[in-house]
Amino acid sequence: MAVPNEPIPFRVRQSSRTSIFLEWGVPHVTDESAPPVTRYRIQSSEFPDIFVDVSVQKYEIKNLIQTRLYKVLISAENEHGFGPAAAFPEVQPGCDVYGWV
Repeated sequence: MAVPNEPIPFRVRQSSRTSIFLEWGVPHVTDESAPPVTRYRIQSSEFPDIFVDVSVQKYEIKNLIQTRLYKVLISAENEHGFGPAAAFPEVQPGCDVYGWV
């Protein structure tokens, strides 16, 4: 029962004063018998979980507070559940471009 690996590389960059833009890669397959990824989950303690279709590998989170720091995680799901999350520890809307994890 293999869950997907973390979706890396994972990039966070500023897109406006109140939003951040995420981009991620397809999880590396280490178990060829593992079921395919069905969706991605974006998490933070500052907003409800966001679920994104497997065909999408980018997402803009809107309506954020410019002065707040956000920890953003993304994980992939298959029929066995969610795999480990890739995390970006501190993201602040309206700041410079962030790198890759």
